Amino acid sequence: MADHDAAVRGGHISFEQAEGIAGRTGKAPIVGARAGEVLGYFGAVALAVATLVLAFDVGFGDLEVTDILFGSFDNVPAGAIALLGAAILLFLGIRLSAHSAGAIHRAGSFTLLAAFGLASVAVQLLLFDLDLGDVTPLVKVLPIAAVALFIWMRSPSVPTQLALFGAATQTVSALLVLVQVQDTLDPSDIAIALGLGIAPDTGGWISLLVGAAVGLAWIWLGQTGRIRTRNAAFAIGAFYAWMNAIQLFGTADGWIVLSLALAAGFAWGAATWQSSVLGGFATAAIVVLIFQFIVLWVDDPSTNTFVVAYGIPGLLAIAGAWYLSGPPRMPVAPARPTPPPAPVKTATATKKPAAKKAATTAKKPVAKKPAAKKAATTTKKPAAKKTTTTTKKASTTKKKPAAKKTTR
Repeated sequence: MADHDAAVRGGHISFEQAEGIAGRTGKAPIVGARAGEVLGYFGAVALAVATLVLAFDVGFGDLEVTDILFGSFDNVPAGAIALLGAAILLFLGIRLSAHSAGAIHRAGSFTLLAAFGLASVAVQLLLFDLDLGDVTPLVKVLPIAAVALFIWMRSPSVPTQLALFGAATQTVSALLVLVQVQDTLDPSDIAIALGLGIAPDTGGWISLLVGAAVGLAWIWLGQTGRIRTRNAAFAIGAFYAWMNAIQLFGTADGWIVLSLALAAGFAWGAATWQSSVLGGFATAAIVVLIFQFIVLWVDDPSTNTFVVAYGIPGLLAIAGAWYLSGPPRMPVAPARPTPPPAPVKTATATKKPAAKKAATTAKKPVAKKPAAKKAATTTKKPAAKKTTTTTKKASTTKKKPAAKKTTR
């Protein structure tokens, strides 16, 4: 790695490329950046697990499940422990993410993500008893959003982008509760719903449609460069929008139009923006879309139904890929060669500058007034001075008395 540090600093190769070169040549140090990356990952996970175990032991202890569901636990001490663990991981993540080596930097970003998770748990525990009506979810999500924004601005990466997206979705949900589009999700209701094996009620189709819009907006932010990295933004936004579209189809059959639009949009984005990530999501969306059409149109689908529904589009897709993978067509020369351009146009185009140059060079000696004046003054000055002086003297001597007589 030391041999390629100058190339990495100069921007000629990335840190991963330098590591690959060192790994293939066998010159990579055993105790180096990669070892530090692995230790950073393990340390962040281990500290987060230890903090959560201690916090839940202090908060819940030997309480029954019913007591936990109804909020009979020591939430403040548990939240304080989780907050302390989040602060420790946040400090370590900032320290590691500032490292120049890419491997250590990645470990620091992962540590920041673990700190965000503990901070979210701490806020929920500390503000568990807070009751401000419809404003409560927004008050609870503001500290979490601040932490997510801070770690993403500190180290833009895939882990911190996941934290920022999680905070964004929670903020949107809190705003929906504030405008009374969505009901407040109580933790006990969520636990009971999950225990019964059903999904908690999120407030109907409006919240799902807004969720799909949030996913598409995240794709746009990644494409415009406001969110980095681009592929991570594409993957997160496409997955979230697609999941909400599938849930919308479960509420009403008419929402298959949204699934169709998403599949077409993913395919268009993959071709226009040259993104393999969107291409993969377009493939998955089309596969699920065909299944949705089968569910709508066929009452009792059989094996032949799936063979035809997937086989024919698959053969057409393979044929298109085969056609596009062929060598590019060479342009065929025409039977008659194209005539050369008209000589008048080329002559006028080439002669105009030459004519201007000749004119300017020819006119310059004639238009040189200083040179003409010098010549005139050098030749005519003696004669002009003598004649003019004598004539002027004569004229002055002759005209002075006459002028005086007339004045008198």
